[in-house]
Amino acid sequence: MSLETVHEESSETTEKQNQLEKLKLDNLEDITFEVENVSPTKEEKYSSEYCIACYDHPANIMLLPCEHKILCGYCVTRLDDQLCPFCRNHVETVRIFPRFHAGFTQQLEEKLEQKKGQDIEVEDSFREASLREESFSGLAALGNVSSYSRSPSLHSSHSIGGEPSSSGPKRSVSLRNFKRIFTTPRASQKKEPKEEYIPPKIVVSLSNILEECKFHENEVIEKTFQVLVTGSDDVDKEGIVHSLQDLFPVKKPYIPWSPEEKSKLGHEEYLDAIDTFQAAEDFVANLDIQGAPVRVTAVNLWELLRIMRTGKADVRHPDVVILSCDTHSLRSFREMLALDEVLRERLKCTTPRFWAVLGNETSDPSDQISLEDAEFAFKEIPLDRRPQDFFFLPERGKFCSWYIELGKEIITHAKSARGIVDKNETERLEDHVGCLGCTII
Repeated sequence: MSLETVHEESSETTEKQNQLEKLKLDNLEDITFEVENVSPTKEEKYSSEYCIACYDHPANIMLLPCEHKILCGYCVTRLDDQLCPFCRNHVETVRIFPRFHAGFTQQLEEKLEQKKGQDIEVEDSFREASLREESFSGLAALGNVSSYSRSPSLHSSHSIGGEPSSSGPKRSVSLRNFKRIFTTPRASQKKEPKEEYIPPKIVVSLSNILEECKFHENEVIEKTFQVLVTGSDDVDKEGIVHSLQDLFPVKKPYIPWSPEEKSKLGHEEYLDAIDTFQAAEDFVANLDIQGAPVRVTAVNLWELLRIMRTGKADVRHPDVVILSCDTHSLRSFREMLALDEVLRERLKCTTPRFWAVLGNETSDPSDQISLEDAEFAFKEIPLDRRPQDFFFLPERGKFCSWYIELGKEIITHAKSARGIVDKNETERLEDHVGCLGCTII
C-alpha cells in the first residue's frame, strides 16, 4: 500500500467524521427544550403527610379556601389568628379527614373486615357456579346433554339396527373450539368494582373552634395565676422553673375536666380529631405557693413581646413577668435591659415584673458582668417605672431562700394585679392604722 493510498483513505475518513458532526449539530438545532412552568396552583394545594408544626401527628386538617393540608388536630387549636401558616391567607373553615381518628378508624376496620368476609363467601359461591356452568356448556358442545349416558351405543352415529340415524352424524368439536369455550370470558363473570368507603366530609368554622378553645382556656386561667419567665437564649430559664417546682410542688394534680365532662361539652362531630381542651391544659397549675395554684412557663423574648402587645384583652396575658439574665453572658444582660425598656417605655406595661440574675455566690473569673453592675442598672430606672424587685438567683439547689422569697413576691403581686385583697393583709393594715391613730393621740 502506497503513501498516496493511505493519505486518500485518511482524508476520506476525516471527511466522513466532519459530515457526521455536522449532521449531529443539525439534529440538535431541530430539538427544542421545553421548560415546565410551575403553576401557582401546585403551591396553593400543597399538602403534607405530617403536621408541619409538631411533626408528631398526621396532617388531618385541611385549611379552606387555600386547601393546605398541613396541620393536625392539636396544632390547629393553637393558631393565634385565622391565617394559614403556609400562605398567610385568611382561613374561614377547616375540613377534617376522619381516617386518622380513632373512632372512625375502628368503625372503618370493622366494616372492611365484615365486607371482606362477605366478598370471600360471594367469590367462592360465584367460582363454584361459574365452574359448573362451564362444565355443562362444554358437555353441551360435545353432545346433547339429555342423551348423555355411559352406553357406547348412544354415542355411535348408527342406530341399533345398524342403519344410519335419521338425524345424521354428530359434528365433532375440535380441541381449539373446546379450549375457546372454556376460555371465552362470559358476561356474567365480570366482577363489579368494589365500593370504597368514603369518609364523611366534615367542614367546621375555624372561628368557632378558636372561640371554644379560648373559652376553655379562660376557665383554667381564672383559677390559676400565670407567670412567664423570659430571657436570652444563654439563660437557663427552665432551671428557674424547675427550682420553683422543687420548692413549691403541686400537692394535688388539678384536672380541669373529666372524660365525661369533655364528652358533654365537646362536639361529637370533631371531638376525636380536634381536642379543644388540649390548649387549656397548657395553663394548668404546676406550682402551689401558699395554697394558691400558679403556672410558671418559660418563653423566649419574642413570644413575650407578642403576648404583651395584645394587651390584657388576650386571656393569655400574664399576671407576673420575670426578666432574667446570666452573669456569664453580657449579651443576656443587654437583652434584658432592652426588653425592660420596651415594656416600660413603648408598651407602657403595668404588669408586675421582676429581675432575676443567675450566677455564682462568689465572683468568678468567667463572669462578664457583676452583681453590682446589675444593681446599678436597676437603680438607674425611675422609681415609678422600675421593676417591682431585684433577685439574685445562684445555682440551682443553693440558697433556696432566694427562690422562696421570689415565690412569695409572685403571689403578692399576682393578687394585687387581679385586685384580690387578702383578708389577713386587710386585718393587718387595719391594726396598723389603729396603732398609728393611738400614737397620734
